[in-house]
Amino acid sequence: MEDSNPQHSAQTESQLEQEEDLRLEVVNDGPPLALVMPSETLILREAHRLASNKNLSVRDLAACVSQDPVLLIELLRSANSTLFSQDRPATTAAENAVVQLGSAKVIETINELSQRRLSGNPLVVKEFERLRSRSRRASIVARILAMSTVKSLAAEAQTVALVSSVGHMLACLHFGASYAKLASRVSRGTLAYRMLHEQSFNVHRIQMAYLRRNGFPEALLFALDRELACKTPHRMPLRHITEGAGELIDAYDADKWQKFSPTRELPPNSVLRFLRLEQRQYQKVWERAGEYLTLAKAESEAQALNPSGRIAQGRHVDDESLDLVPVKRETPEVVVVEIQRATVENLPAKTSSKSVIEYSPAEQLDQAQPVLVFNPAPANSKSENVVSSGGTFLFPMHPARTFEDAAAFCPEDKPHLTSDAAKRALSALSDLVVNVEKTQDLLEELLQLLISEGPFLRSGIFVVAEHGRSARLLRALGGDLHAGQEVIFTDPVCPLAASLNQIRSFNAPGLLDISAPLGVSAYALSPLNINNSTAVFLYADCGEEGAMSFESRRLFRYVVGLLNQILPTLETGLPA
Repeated sequence: MEDSNPQHSAQTESQLEQEEDLRLEVVNDGPPLALVMPSETLILREAHRLASNKNLSVRDLAACVSQDPVLLIELLRSANSTLFSQDRPATTAAENAVVQLGSAKVIETINELSQRRLSGNPLVVKEFERLRSRSRRASIVARILAMSTVKSLAAEAQTVALVSSVGHMLACLHFGASYAKLASRVSRGTLAYRMLHEQSFNVHRIQMAYLRRNGFPEALLFALDRELACKTPHRMPLRHITEGAGELIDAYDADKWQKFSPTRELPPNSVLRFLRLEQRQYQKVWERAGEYLTLAKAESEAQALNPSGRIAQGRHVDDESLDLVPVKRETPEVVVVEIQRATVENLPAKTSSKSVIEYSPAEQLDQAQPVLVFNPAPANSKSENVVSSGGTFLFPMHPARTFEDAAAFCPEDKPHLTSDAAKRALSALSDLVVNVEKTQDLLEELLQLLISEGPFLRSGIFVVAEHGRSARLLRALGGDLHAGQEVIFTDPVCPLAASLNQIRSFNAPGLLDISAPLGVSAYALSPLNINNSTAVFLYADCGEEGAMSFESRRLFRYVVGLLNQILPTLETGLPA
């Protein structure tokens, strides 16, 4: 029987159209994990320009690549590949990945990603970029949270939060316009529920599988999956930081920002409660995150009004303060801005403090627009020029090194050594570490044993200066080394400046190696787990003509592992 009420018929037809409109439909024939996600074109162009430019700060390039999850995933995968990682711990942050890969590999990765294109339905393109924007904003808010809780996790928190929407980005490409339409009408949780029950698409499992397939650091995956256990205790807050950042982003986008005001009690189910922030700490987080999100929203709205020309701003931010100082770029130059207390209405003038790093020649970049870059500066950093014999540099302040592998080190797993001399050296060094009670005595005797019983000709203890631009030999033995000798960093990515483990096997006599601490290209260097205001390193080499044999490398690694397990238990105090 036909409906005699035309109005009711019209309403019924409208409801049917709406239900049809909200139905999820798969537009991608292949499996979701086989999807190839594109990077943002403007980010790629800016990253290419920075990597190709000799007037470059590593931190500027790292801040740029941290704006796009697809680009960062690719760089981390390359940095953790066998070719680049060697025997180093997994690389988990953008700055370390850039330093490890070098400009040539970064440019190669950018060129490969530039071949990917996001085309088709404008609704899909818009929704995909909205998800990318959410990832970017979540990463900055996560860093702000980390700086108020566990500063050493700031870079990793930014990495994890940046990839926290990868599952939905894949879903957007997999379901196309139907996903975009549904996303504009329902919440994120409801959308995930609909995908699971209508299409058996588990967005969380798809995300985790995609990240594993693309080489995302295993040590960070637990922060995105509550079923995984944290294997490194110092990283345990990462999960709450990442989830808390997402919670704040959702509240801001839903116009519920005041619900999380410091003057009100946090919602009972808020994950932010687990961070146990004091009132003063949370006040700073809420104000700083709100200021950043407001600036990001203004930039997004301005871009929507002027799609042909994106408003570009570089932001150099002091992690210790609450100041965000936007500086509009009129020319494609790297501009480092002094931190100033300012408001959005009272912006400071631009400065021209630049930084220089020598990179290999690279292909020229097409004329590119600068992009919005939120560049977190290290605590108490200053954008002053540093003049040395190698030129003018601005050194990136690397995060304090952690020694998560020290707990897993097993003294019984001694290296396999064949020569009698190496075995005697191993036995003497092992006995020394076990029998001493003071750090000072241990280090002084260790340097002697590395030469007298070990295969090395020179050994020393480096202490990095407070300003991070040089290091001094606190103790030294062998050759022409002497205590008090100072090494000026002429290369910002040298292992001393970047707090890296470094063992190089082969020497290159007659060639200047500016990254080698003492000019000898075959050497062993590692940070030590000592309670000191700046990094402390153990150094050893086999002279200007000698090479680092397999046995000497194994011996050095074992001794460092043993030291980093024992040193925290000894009476502190470096040799005077």
